[in-house]
Amino acid sequence: MDTIILKALQKEPQARYPTADAFGRDIERYLSGEPVLARPESRWYRARKFVLRNKLAVSAAVAVALALAGGAGISLWQAHIAVEEKRRADSEAATARAINDFLRKDLLSQASSATQAGPDRHPDPDIKVRTALDRAAASLTGKFDAQPVVEAAIRQTIGDTYSEMGLPAESEKQIARALELRRRALGAEDKDTLSSAESLAEVYQREGKYDAAEALLNNLLETDRHLGRENSREAIAALHTLAFVADSRADYARAEVIYRRVLEIERRVLTGEDDYTLSTMHNLAMVLSREAKYQEAEELLKKVIGIRQRVLGAEHPNTLMSLNGLGQLYQMEGKYPEAEPRLQAVLEARRHSLGEEHPDTLGSMTDLGLLYLYEGKYTDAEPLLTHAVETSTRVLGEDNPETQRCLGNLGRLYLRAGKLQPSRAALERLLQARERTYGPNSPFTVSTQVLLGEVRLGQGAYSEANPVLRAAVEYYRRHGLGASVIWRRYYAEWLLGESLTGPGRNAEGETMQASAGPKLLQLRESIPPDCGPILDDVRRWTERAALPRQ
Repeated sequence: MDTIILKALQKEPQARYPTADAFGRDIERYLSGEPVLARPESRWYRARKFVLRNKLAVSAAVAVALALAGGAGISLWQAHIAVEEKRRADSEAATARAINDFLRKDLLSQASSATQAGPDRHPDPDIKVRTALDRAAASLTGKFDAQPVVEAAIRQTIGDTYSEMGLPAESEKQIARALELRRRALGAEDKDTLSSAESLAEVYQREGKYDAAEALLNNLLETDRHLGRENSREAIAALHTLAFVADSRADYARAEVIYRRVLEIERRVLTGEDDYTLSTMHNLAMVLSREAKYQEAEELLKKVIGIRQRVLGAEHPNTLMSLNGLGQLYQMEGKYPEAEPRLQAVLEARRHSLGEEHPDTLGSMTDLGLLYLYEGKYTDAEPLLTHAVETSTRVLGEDNPETQRCLGNLGRLYLRAGKLQPSRAALERLLQARERTYGPNSPFTVSTQVLLGEVRLGQGAYSEANPVLRAAVEYYRRHGLGASVIWRRYYAEWLLGESLTGPGRNAEGETMQASAGPKLLQLRESIPPDCGPILDDVRRWTERAALPRQ
């Protein structure tokens, strides 16, 4: 409107409207939304006026145009996704073909006498899977330099196989390399990379490398949170392994909290018969049994066993694991007649299905040997425990947790059988291994110190018993213990008092025993039968202390 008025007021006649009628018509054009003569008719100006006059028609046209453009965009996006899916499918197919070729040509062909023959070896008609796997693994180097994803997949497969065979050291080498290759080729957040990381954490846990396992698992869980998959199977598996690490560290309270959290997630997102859920129920039951929560533990185990026998079969490794767990639970409760047939049956089944050298079979030997020890059947326990130690040392290595458990139980057996020198040798060897594996400030190291101190006391070596017992007592006082295992502190204090009073009267030792003795008697229900002889000493000491002094 300002432009129309300014045109009408122009000083130059040729710049003004030629007539009043022209001036009026321009005002009418303005009021009707048509282009006016009072301004240059730019394309943008004409278009804007056209839109104002035809709002509905233009809006419809724009909507159609946007729909067409959006459809084209969606089509392009879908095409991009299709291309990416095809690329990944092609990559996975190529990887599968490479794995199949490798397994066929490099692994399974080891059975061929022609493949086996060479200048430095002769064909073996009874070649073992382990030998074939070792040779196949050795042939990988340099073979897939241009295909890191393929090499990673093959190494992961070999590592998983080693793990299933109970060979964690060999498994670690392969899976660690697979993880390195996948991180470099696929990125840290790729599902295959994360799967390798979780597998490696499990191997670390089996080897007793708990700090390394926790570092990997915490990183995995942080990645799962970042990707919004806290309830995924991958996150559940990482939490499950983290709980198992806490259990292995004897941090039972923390393990119970994590297992209950995992079980709550699994019950929301999985079925009650999913093996993830059953494994969590089994492991929670074992933690509860170590916390002396026997009734809940037994109910969980029986439920798991019933489902696994029906779904997996009686001799499936997972079914046997839960049956073995029930036998261990009965042994902890002192129900030896119920424990013995179950542990015997599991050992025979594992020997048949897994072989004599598998870690699960060695674990069964140790569990049954420990039960025989508690029952006082020393002649039955000794060959089992001796064989378990020798085989585990050879197959798994001196520092493997299963080897150490076997060695500790053999030391206990010799102690209770009165064979103090063999017991001392076994426990001193065990203490060195645990100091290497866990360091001096570990519950495993400290429990070995207490047992070794007891053996040295039995030999009358009071001055040698004192330092290991004092170190144990200081650790327990500094770190504390849960209610279910607090007896261990008083047990160590009692033995330390004995190391002081054994050579003669000692005020510190007498005070320590006067304090620890009554507490041990109060806690006798939570003390395992293996410690029964010490409780007898405590009772006799308490009775003597109650007598009036002469």
